[in-house]
Amino acid sequence: MKQHDTTIERSFRFWLRTCTASERKTLAQAWGMSPSIQRDAEDATTLANVLLTPDAIKQMLATLNAQEYAALERVLAEGGQIPAAVLEREFGSIRHHEGYPNPRAYLLALQQLPSATERLFILGLIQIEGRGRQQRYSVPVDLSALLPGVTLRDWTLHLASVPQPPVVVEAVIQELEYNIVTVLGLAQADALVVVPERGLNKASLLRLAKRWGMSKDDLRGITYEQHWRYLHFLRIVLQSAGLLHVTADNHLRPTKATIDWLQAPRSKRLHWLVEGWVTSDWDELKRFLGISIKGFAFDRNLAATRRAILKFLSQAPPDAWIAWDDLIDEVYRVDPDFARPDGRYDTWRLVDYRGQSLDGFDHWYDVEGELLKATIGGSLRWLGMTDYGGVKDADDHGTPTAFRLNANGAAVLGLTSAPADEAYDRLVIQGTFDLVVPPHATPFDRFQSGRVAAWVSGSSHEEAEIYKITKVQVQTAAEHGIAADAIIAFLEQSSGTTLPPNVTYSLREWVSKQGQLAVRQGVILQSNDRLLLEQVRRDRRVRTPPLETLDAQTWLLGEGDAVKLITELRKAGYGLTGDVHIDDLPFKERDLTVLAAALKFYAYACAELDIESQASAALGQRIARLLTQRQRDTVDRIAHAALTALRQKVN
Repeated sequence: MKQHDTTIERSFRFWLRTCTASERKTLAQAWGMSPSIQRDAEDATTLANVLLTPDAIKQMLATLNAQEYAALERVLAEGGQIPAAVLEREFGSIRHHEGYPNPRAYLLALQQLPSATERLFILGLIQIEGRGRQQRYSVPVDLSALLPGVTLRDWTLHLASVPQPPVVVEAVIQELEYNIVTVLGLAQADALVVVPERGLNKASLLRLAKRWGMSKDDLRGITYEQHWRYLHFLRIVLQSAGLLHVTADNHLRPTKATIDWLQAPRSKRLHWLVEGWVTSDWDELKRFLGISIKGFAFDRNLAATRRAILKFLSQAPPDAWIAWDDLIDEVYRVDPDFARPDGRYDTWRLVDYRGQSLDGFDHWYDVEGELLKATIGGSLRWLGMTDYGGVKDADDHGTPTAFRLNANGAAVLGLTSAPADEAYDRLVIQGTFDLVVPPHATPFDRFQSGRVAAWVSGSSHEEAEIYKITKVQVQTAAEHGIAADAIIAFLEQSSGTTLPPNVTYSLREWVSKQGQLAVRQGVILQSNDRLLLEQVRRDRRVRTPPLETLDAQTWLLGEGDAVKLITELRKAGYGLTGDVHIDDLPFKERDLTVLAAALKFYAYACAELDIESQASAALGQRIARLLTQRQRDTVDRIAHAALTALRQKVN
């Protein structure tokens, strides 16, 4: 299929060929052509050869008034194309008969002088492209080459610095990282539960509040996560950044990427978070400004809007104070449509927290202007990129008047080199099994400390945290595959010294006892006759599954194997008392095998593709208990075959 040649479709010559003869005559008259040329206008090629000349262009342009000429320059300054709504907002619209209730209303409207936009359209200087919300006005390319050159639109913000405000609130990057590691640590401990559509539940909020030195009274009125705006923001950003995910049982857990983030330099960690914010569904309009969208947010692109704001911010001199009014006025001058590129301001049906409408470009300062403040002074300040300053108000609170792009923010935007990471302090391990995490410990050391020891105290990035190395915590770590040598190596490397002998001895002893007691679930088959079970084993009518002989009169079987064995024993005439029911499974044997194979393949595929699996190991174990040994063999065969096929496709 031949690709459309947009150059031909947008050419003035092509457009003339699509017009009727009467339309071409009218155009020649509008351009001020002589009567003889108007008569020859029936031929599109002849008319095009006349109109597309410097003299004809000069004569036509002389008929434009100042407003019409400004409208033409506006389109040319945009590179020859501009959204229809933007041009019409500044220079008026075109009267379409379908936009009027009846022909009389349309004819009455024609008695008014045409707008600058309509006049350019009548002269053929601009054409309509696209449909609906994507409609644009464009200058035909062959006509544009003959028009006077104009300076392309200047996208540069001219921002002047102002004196430092009396009140300054600086973003503290250490506090941000402390808060993030606390969330990641509690998620690692399986202490954070998510309620669908509402975020972290109240118990999870209380756990976080305690770690951050807050009381229950501080959470008064906060019943779920969205009431706690900062935490809601943090959780959404961490998930979008790929550092947290919600498991199938609605628990918030760290991902494999968490360790990479913790070990990265600070500048990379911050850039990672900013990218997570850019691609997240956090909505500053709703969360900061209380603005609701009651209609349809056509063409709304949160990521594109945020990248535009970051581009504005990158034009601010690093470490210089910029007045909010100056920034907002400059954005209004240079790129007012950064959040709504189609230029339409009447379809989202925006409503403020009082229920008042904010539709229309007249409310730009109330919507886009405030959005700039909320994003730069809110979200990006929370991310450690900006500081804000202001003056004290009557309640002795700071009223923001200016902001500045700090050193961390300038580094993320590529304006300056990244500040050198601070000198981190080492952990302190005492013979009392206390583990002291100093205020300036690395995020990695802080996170790993929570995996091998229980938190005791410390609720600020400015104070040391105290952990206690306990048997329960160490054995829990061992359950997750962390060996004693790995724990000892981490503690010695992070503290820079050899552990106290009693701590080393206890760690090895506690881990060595892991697994000495094991809990298993199964079915007991017991006989009063010491020889009867041996008879069953030799009976050809009964296929004895894999089992464990507890003693001469007792067997231990898997639940899945037990159901089938009991059926065969009854058919062979063995008298049985008791029965076994396995959760009243609604699946047939074959269906259960397929489901188990699908689950196992999913786990294999996640490991192969290095992505986080939503299926816990416990789930796989529960399913396996319901299968016979033959079914388990079948599951392994199916899953491995599927994985082999996947590898062939991927490679």
